[in-house]
Amino acid sequence: GKRPQWGFAFAAAVVMESVHFMMVFVTNITHPAEAMVAIKALCLPMVLAVSFAVGFPIFFLNLLAYLTGNRERRKLKMHEQVQWWLLGSVLVCYLISTSLIYTVQTNNAYQVADEIFQTTIDDVINGVRRNSTDYLLDVLDKVETGYWDKPYVEATKGETATLFRNMLTGDGYEVASIDLVDNAGDVVCSSVVGFDYNYNMYDAEQSTQLHEKMKGADAEPFVQDFMLQGDSNYGQWKKYAAARVDADYYIVIGLDTDQFYNLVNPLVYETTSFRHVNKNGYILVMDEVGNIVSDVSRFEGKEIGITVKDLQGKDNEFKRLRGTIFEEDSFYLYSNVETYSVAVVLTKEEVLTDRDSTFLLNSFMEIIIFAILYGMVYYLLTKRVVAKLEGVNASLGKIIDGDLDVKVDVTSSYEFEALSRDINFTVDALKRYIDEAEKRIDAELLFAKRIQENSLPSTFPAFPDKMEFDIYATMDTAKEVGGDFYDFYIVDNNTLVFLIADVSGKGIPAAMFMMEGKASLQHLAKLLLPPNEILARANAGLAKNNKDGMFITCWIGVLDFKTGHVKFANAGHNNPLIYHKDGTWEYLPQKKNLVLAAMEGIPYHLQEFDLKPGDRLYLYTDGVTEATRGDDVLYGEDRLKEYLNNHKEDSLEEVLKGVKSDIDQFVEGADQYDDITMLSLEYKG
Repeated sequence: GKRPQWGFAFAAAVVMESVHFMMVFVTNITHPAEAMVAIKALCLPMVLAVSFAVGFPIFFLNLLAYLTGNRERRKLKMHEQVQWWLLGSVLVCYLISTSLIYTVQTNNAYQVADEIFQTTIDDVINGVRRNSTDYLLDVLDKVETGYWDKPYVEATKGETATLFRNMLTGDGYEVASIDLVDNAGDVVCSSVVGFDYNYNMYDAEQSTQLHEKMKGADAEPFVQDFMLQGDSNYGQWKKYAAARVDADYYIVIGLDTDQFYNLVNPLVYETTSFRHVNKNGYILVMDEVGNIVSDVSRFEGKEIGITVKDLQGKDNEFKRLRGTIFEEDSFYLYSNVETYSVAVVLTKEEVLTDRDSTFLLNSFMEIIIFAILYGMVYYLLTKRVVAKLEGVNASLGKIIDGDLDVKVDVTSSYEFEALSRDINFTVDALKRYIDEAEKRIDAELLFAKRIQENSLPSTFPAFPDKMEFDIYATMDTAKEVGGDFYDFYIVDNNTLVFLIADVSGKGIPAAMFMMEGKASLQHLAKLLLPPNEILARANAGLAKNNKDGMFITCWIGVLDFKTGHVKFANAGHNNPLIYHKDGTWEYLPQKKNLVLAAMEGIPYHLQEFDLKPGDRLYLYTDGVTEATRGDDVLYGEDRLKEYLNNHKEDSLEEVLKGVKSDIDQFVEGADQYDDITMLSLEYKG
């Protein structure tokens, strides 16, 4: 009647797979990365496969139980409730802890990725700036040194301009222009042929910013980012550097667009080619029109999946973003420097691989730990609590079944010791109460027995002045009072009424019903009615208010002791035995009618026979023939008949006492379960 439970079966499967994968990791501890790849690939399929393998037979076992009607419907036992509640608690704790671990590990993975992103992009941005800045500062230093060969004087402006042009052509400096600017922001000398000297540094935002940095005789050399000079329609992209030559003037050198990109692009490519970002990450650099200037050779043939516009928005700059880049789900962070859009990219798998590995290992460890914890707690609860409660219940069950001598002896803890003591105290008090009640009931039953005995004829010889017959009767009750009874009385000068009866049930109820039946039969008999009429009228009275369904078997006879003629009727009672002086004991043939008090309106047959001097009758209740010994063998009618035939010469008293003694010897000490009542009559004529 027991079947495997779904929850525990799947839990066992998950625990065993967790042990399995922990062993995979432990036995490959020298190659943890490879082990983790195998675990991540196999974990979910294996758990699903084992769950299916477990669930498949469970389904059919439960289906079979349903089809065969063997499903057990009962309340869960305490240890089963402990199992389910403990399993649920462990599962909740596991889910909470793994959720927290997953969240923490995810945040840690993002934090590590953010640190890599920020460090790398800062290095790349600084590298782009540094490459061009160092170059311009170096050129600026040489120009400043050469300037003092022909310092600016208004009268010799042309010679200074020529000097600047010679620097550009003769020294091979890759710059677009060299200008000399005064404190008012006016360009006073330029390497550009035909330069309009009406240009002031405040005419363009970029130049204004540069001039503001150069104010003051002690201004430090300054290199400006690659910026748009002039408006967006007609301006040019320039990168300027400036340095003070004296209190009145500062030198400005500049790179145009082609020079800037020719200088920086190779440096960017070289930097991104040899720089590693974590294990498989990379740097993506685009110029202002979307051309990729970084090394992306390993992604040849794949769609980039992102445009330069995606990397120029100020709102998302320096924020970790997610997208599909070169056909891989990736995280990236970008910034813009000197018209370049720089993005540092890590694939999602690389960002979260450590999280997944740690999470899996922690999950397996927690499953194993929680399984061990579950087993320990369940063992402690079942052995220290549930088993003790079941022990108490077992003792209480015996007490409920009537064994009040059982002592509850569960003393493993203070609480159980107190419970055992209280139960034992209660049972002892109950025993005292029962003992007192039994003594009181015994006294009352003894009194009732005396009343019952006094209601039956018990003086023998019963009619010493009547020489025509002799009669003797005995009754041995199974309890203090019984339901059997006998009676006899003379109703006129030559008529004897005698009867024997057996009331259904035992004890006080049977005795009370017996008294009612006895009184009714005696009253009707004294009206000189025939036996069948006596039974019919008695039945009508007894059946009328018989709500408890009790009944009486009865054999009643009327003897004319002048002639020996007997009239009788039988209400479902045992056939009496008759003895003829010249023969043997035999069962008297007769018709049986329904017992008394079963239902109203039942007719009873009047039957007759004659006795000759020396003939005897033996009447008895079923307590005689149904006396049973330990092997369930009945005393029986044949054994009774045999005994009577073996003691034909005994007196009536000796016969009845002899039958009782033979019954006692036959049952071998077994308890008497029914009343034993006998009546014997001898006709003398």
